Amino acid sequence: MDWLRKRSLRREQAAALIIVLAFVVLLTGLVVAYFSRATSDQPVAQASFNQSKADQLAASAADNIIGDLRQEIVNGSSPTPAPDVKLYVPTVNANILPQKSGTPPAGSTPFPNLIRRSIRSDAIPPPGVGSRASAVASGPPPSPSPVVTRKGEISPARWNKHYLIPRDQGIYGGSNGVKIGTDPDPAFVPPDWVFLTSNGPGVITQPSTSVIGRYAYAIYDEGGLLDMNVAGYPTGTTAIQSGRKGSVAFADLTVMGNYGLPNPSSDTPPVYQIDRIVGWRNYATTKPANSFPDNSPPPKVFANNFQTDPTRATDYFNTVINNPTGFLKARGDPSPVPTPWPNPSAAPYPAVNGQTDQMFLSRQQLIAFRNTTRFSQDALQYLSTFSRESNSPSLSPVTPPGSSIPYAFLASTASPNEPTAVNPNFLRRRVTGAFTRFDGTSTVVGEPLINTRFPLSRLAWITYKGPSAVVYTANNSDPAITQLTTAGVPISTIQAGTAANIKTCFGLVWDSRAYVPASGTTPSQGQQWVYDSPRSTNGGGTFDPVSAPTGIPASDIKRLDVVVSENREPDFFEVLRATILDGSLGQNTGGGVTGGATVFPDIHMSNKAHHILSIGASIMDQADPDSIPIRVQFKPTTAATWWTAYGVESLPYITQIYPASGTDPADSTSWVTYLLFQLWNPHQNTPARPAVRLRVDGGLGLFAGGNGQVWNSTTGTFFSASGQSVTLNSTATFAPSPAPLYTTNCTTTGTTAGTFVALPIPPASSTTPYVGFRLPDARTSPTPFPTPTASPRLMLQVGASSPSALPATSHPFTATLEVDTGGGVFVPYNHFEGISDTMSWINDAPIGVRDANSTGTPRAFTATQLTQSPPASFMKADPRATRFGIFQIDANITSTARMTNPLWPSASSTVPNGYGGAAADGSPPVAGNPLEHVPLRFASAAYFPATFCINDGNANSIRNTVTTSYADNDAIIRPADATYPDPSLTTTGSSTPYYATATATSTDYHPVILNRPFRNVAELGYAFRDLPWKSLDFFTDHSADAGLLDVFTINDGIGLWAANGTFSAMGPVPTMIAGQVNLNTGQAAVLQSILAGAIWNELDQTDTVSKTGITATAAPVIAANIVAATSAVPLRNRSELMTGPSPTPNPITTPVPLAALPTPSGGIHDQSVKTRREVVGRAISSVTQTRTWNLLIDVIAQSGKYAPGEADLTNFIVEGEQRYWVHVAIDRFTGEVIDRQVEVVKD
Repeated sequence: MDWLRKRSLRREQAAALIIVLAFVVLLTGLVVAYFSRATSDQPVAQASFNQSKADQLAASAADNIIGDLRQEIVNGSSPTPAPDVKLYVPTVNANILPQKSGTPPAGSTPFPNLIRRSIRSDAIPPPGVGSRASAVASGPPPSPSPVVTRKGEISPARWNKHYLIPRDQGIYGGSNGVKIGTDPDPAFVPPDWVFLTSNGPGVITQPSTSVIGRYAYAIYDEGGLLDMNVAGYPTGTTAIQSGRKGSVAFADLTVMGNYGLPNPSSDTPPVYQIDRIVGWRNYATTKPANSFPDNSPPPKVFANNFQTDPTRATDYFNTVINNPTGFLKARGDPSPVPTPWPNPSAAPYPAVNGQTDQMFLSRQQLIAFRNTTRFSQDALQYLSTFSRESNSPSLSPVTPPGSSIPYAFLASTASPNEPTAVNPNFLRRRVTGAFTRFDGTSTVVGEPLINTRFPLSRLAWITYKGPSAVVYTANNSDPAITQLTTAGVPISTIQAGTAANIKTCFGLVWDSRAYVPASGTTPSQGQQWVYDSPRSTNGGGTFDPVSAPTGIPASDIKRLDVVVSENREPDFFEVLRATILDGSLGQNTGGGVTGGATVFPDIHMSNKAHHILSIGASIMDQADPDSIPIRVQFKPTTAATWWTAYGVESLPYITQIYPASGTDPADSTSWVTYLLFQLWNPHQNTPARPAVRLRVDGGLGLFAGGNGQVWNSTTGTFFSASGQSVTLNSTATFAPSPAPLYTTNCTTTGTTAGTFVALPIPPASSTTPYVGFRLPDARTSPTPFPTPTASPRLMLQVGASSPSALPATSHPFTATLEVDTGGGVFVPYNHFEGISDTMSWINDAPIGVRDANSTGTPRAFTATQLTQSPPASFMKADPRATRFGIFQIDANITSTARMTNPLWPSASSTVPNGYGGAAADGSPPVAGNPLEHVPLRFASAAYFPATFCINDGNANSIRNTVTTSYADNDAIIRPADATYPDPSLTTTGSSTPYYATATATSTDYHPVILNRPFRNVAELGYAFRDLPWKSLDFFTDHSADAGLLDVFTINDGIGLWAANGTFSAMGPVPTMIAGQVNLNTGQAAVLQSILAGAIWNELDQTDTVSKTGITATAAPVIAANIVAATSAVPLRNRSELMTGPSPTPNPITTPVPLAALPTPSGGIHDQSVKTRREVVGRAISSVTQTRTWNLLIDVIAQSGKYAPGEADLTNFIVEGEQRYWVHVAIDRFTGEVIDRQVEVVKD
């Protein structure tokens, strides 16, 4: 037992020892494993640390580079203090762009995208900041042989991974273009390294142990490229949709230099690359068929329904033109056409196949897309995924050479009058008090007063029946609404046009009362717009048709400094007033006219508020789809009554008043006298119009003259017209040439005095009788004339004072055209002379009607009397204008009746400059001179008002021998619309709005009415300027209107909808937008794609800018001209697209705008006609910018060190590497980084 017990004990002890030994072995293994793992993890941990360090170095490098760019802005500017902010105004135009450094020298292959690279001994011109690079290249230069890189070196091909440098054509040229690779042009030199020490980046000349890393970089102008989150349109888009431009969405990607994207290709089957891009990007909007990226078999090709179903393109078009987000967001809720944003229904729209629209979130994603779809790699040098612009104006006026008004000085801080400048530096008008903006956001003191451009889409709120929202609520099928929706206006925009919103944004109040015509000093009331201003202070109005019907309108349009003091945003008219150069407004007769200054009063002509309201109303009429002119009332402080400013539509206008007289058939001793009227619709397009009637108002007197007699109310025959009218036939267009009233173009049954009647004699050239307003018979006295010393003559006193038996009051006269606004309510839109105030009408103007027989008895009517002298007649240069242009012509210089002639007959040797000549009235009258009542500013020389359509300051042109020109109030002679003649037409009167021969282009010099919403800002150039034959000028360097391109935009903010599907409000207009191209881009191919297909002729969608070619009007040539001009002297503002950076002296031989289109020569019609020449502005103005630097910074950082004792700078020990593509947008005028995206590059 003892033995057994001992043996058992020994066994237990042995087992314990084995267990202990096992634990020792296990512990030893664990220790060995720990130390082994620790040893193996050390390189991994170190690599992770080094990579993290490289990442920090790359981020720090990017910050340093951006900091240098911002410092460059400061260095190249004259800091201009503004409330709570500094503005950095470039000291010279060149400083609007970042300086170039390290780019290929002159004579080498240019790299338009490359701005600079880190380079040793950086000789960057001021104000640029040097790169601090040392004499170590980041990689070997390109070579014909394979490039060999050492550890840490970056090959040229890697540097060009983004494709922003043109590829090496020695490798990829010709048929090798499809070869995959990124080798850059051999002229590209890799950047040099910038070394980082504990003291920051700096130049080193020898290795140092203080070096902790290095970086190299290149900076590219990404803003000069096409943003592929916006650019390109699909098959099925019509020429009119894409040709009106307004967005880079309508850039033609098939033409980008030599590397356009085929749509379709020449393959079998063809490949539609752009359809694939749009189908992928705008997937939910366009609903492409099949699956991406399938390209075969044909029935399964992605987006192949674009080629057969045009609704895909229509949906895309409506999405683009109504985009409210500035293309910064992908749309996720497609909705019915026209497309409101977002979805107005209570339930969200489902995504299409589970997908919404989408965006390229990085350049690498765009490259990956290309790798999938296989479009040309070389096209990538023109494409980007990042573009930003501050969507607010940076306009500051420039003083045109020769101007008597120093606009630039007045807007600068050097001027004591800067705080009250009418045309200010917009960036200096800053918020000084807190208020809530229209979009509901709260202001911050010191921010710009105008923080977003004014959306022209809001013009749809202004209808001839009142606020669009009010009309829509009353009847959403009202013609005023259906016309808007048919024109593509979203319901959200229509419903946003409330009375309150309109007063805030336009300063207008709708007078909803029934229409009552004006009478004397009592203004018309009802069914018209009244300008109140958003505030009643500082001359604002108090009128409201319900709460304050006895209130009065505003007396003026306020300056922006006044707006600032009222703690609000400016309205539409205040923006116009602040932008259009003040000296170009308020032109007048120069103190009246010869032979009685008040015969043709000019009381309204000097009023600049009336001028701006007229321009604004004309802008509204261009944008609305109806043919009823907008009427806006206001009341100057010195006026006895309210004044009305009229817009312009495609309607007839009064061009001439012509008296005709003969023996009364019922009484051989009496004269029967008629007033004949010539009417004209001078516009190219004459759509169906509402009913129009002609009415007459005022005093008319007949008396015996010819021997020095004057109107005597006690012996003459007096008649006071009081609204007698005649209605024009609905089919009568009075176009393209003026025409008298005939029995075939108007309806009348009158026979007695005081009515419109058919004359007893037809005109000489027709069997159709004239229609005229019959005056009371003038009976001759037994001894009608004393022994004549001159031919006895029947005289007409127009605007005659009343007989002494009645109250001795004046009865000024005018003829007025009225339009039916519906239900037989006729409202005025055109006065032959003056405006709504009777004090502006014709006043006591004697005019010879017909010579009597020698005994003073009447002469019988004959057809030949219409070609004789007298009668005299009143003629008007531009029947739409309210500023000078009316005169009296006594002699019939031609052999035809003036009533059938335009003011400037074509190919006439007797009136080669149109009707005109020297003034006869004076003391004493000048015998033989044909004119009377010439505006005093023109009285010193022969007066040919038809040539106002030229107004170029030259003596003559190829179509006339004498030109009458005038300077504006700032001494600048600004050309009119017909300033450039077509060199192929040399007959007198050609290349003018009076010209209307039987040729296809004869009416091209006639104005155009759009009758639709604006699609780009430069379409404002169609709007009448209320001066003879002048529209807003976006075609000469003398333009006073070019700033409008910078202060307006097209699209409003996003429509906000309640949960129940009802409209709530308009959201904010984006303060930042995408899809803009730098106007100073060096990429002509980009501009070519933007210009290609732009419409020359609004009325002919087939007439577009040629996509290719070598003529002066082809897209690549125009694009190259722009790049050449901006490369020489960059532009600081998009307005300089028209004026150029350095306006030419005035006057000059020919106005010379920016060389986008050279001075017309060689018979090129498209260069000459204003509406065609402005195609450059229409294509480019809304898609370009100059204010924001959009840059791609390609930075590669490496962490590492130099070994102790190392003497060779190239022997840097690389421990980690990181590469970023930093997309950054910097506001050039504030230095603010407005957006930044960092793309980690996976090499």
